[in-house]
Order: sequence, then structure tokens, then C-alpha cells
Amino acid sequence: MTTINSSRSDGTKRIYFTCSNKLNKKTCSGTVTIHADDIENLIYTFIISKLSKINTIPKTFGYHKIQQIYNIKTKLAELSEKKNQLKKFLLSAELNIIAAEMVNSQAEQLHNEQCILINKLNSLQKKDYQHIDSDFLLDLWTTASFEEKRAVSDILIERINISGDGDIEIVWNI
Repeated sequence: MTTINSSRSDGTKRIYFTCSNKLNKKTCSGTVTIHADDIENLIYTFIISKLSKINTIPKTFGYHKIQQIYNIKTKLAELSEKKNQLKKFLLSAELNIIAAEMVNSQAEQLHNEQCILINKLNSLQKKDYQHIDSDFLLDLWTTASFEEKRAVSDILIERINISGDGDIEIVWNI
């Protein structure tokens, strides 16, 4: 598709798309012109349909929770490094029975601490959902500015495919 800007008699501009392969590869089956305004209206209609079906949304992580997750990931990296040092020590040294038991005890302690931290991390990262009224979302959408609608569209839509014959397919992120 090729984007074309045209000026109207009243001075406003209108953007539309035509098949770009028509001249080069003769792949377009006819003249198909899709106006950008029509695409916007169609996308807005689809977004309204999507928003009306949403009844739960994930709760956002607060700064405190994000900081906890970061701290746990840092501790897990430190534990992993300590375990690697123990492995290198075991492989490089000849140990007597007492020293081997001490190393095994320390390795077991590191493993247990790692399991506890992984469980904490999983519980912190678990997404909590809250119920939301779809009418509330629709009201927000209808009162949103163009920039806000664009931001929502960027989140909801992965890409928009327009075929040579004018069919429009929206690939959603949700």
C-alpha cells in the first residue's frame, strides 16, 4: 500500500492508501482506495468492541513491589555466583571428609535459600487482577484525546494488515 496525501478544495488534506504493487507486479485486482479516516473509524469501532469485552485488568506493580523483585533477583544472582564458586572449589581441591561435609552443608544451605527466594519472587510476580466495569472503559475511550487514543491503540494493536484488495485485518496484542 502506498500512502497518498491529497488536498481538498476547502484546503484540508485527506490521506488515503492505494495498492503499491499495481504498477510493479500487477498484483492488484483492481483499483482499491482506502481512506485513512475510514481506517481510523473502523479501528475505533473494533477497539470499542474489545473494550466492552474486558471485565478484568491486571493490577499494576507499585514501586515497593518492583524494588522487592529487584532485590530478590539480585540476591538470587549472588547465590548463583556462590554456588558456582563452591563447584569450582570442589572440582579443584582435594578435600578430606570433614571439609567435604562442610562444603555440602553450605551448598545445601545456599540451595534452600535459593528455593525460598524463588518462591517469594514467584508470589510477587504473580499478576493480580481487579474487576473493572466495561462501561467505565468505554466512557474513558469516548472522552480521550487523539494522543490518548493513539497510545491505547499502540498497546492494544500489534499491527494492521491491509491486503491489495482492501481487506483490513487487525492483529491484537490482547
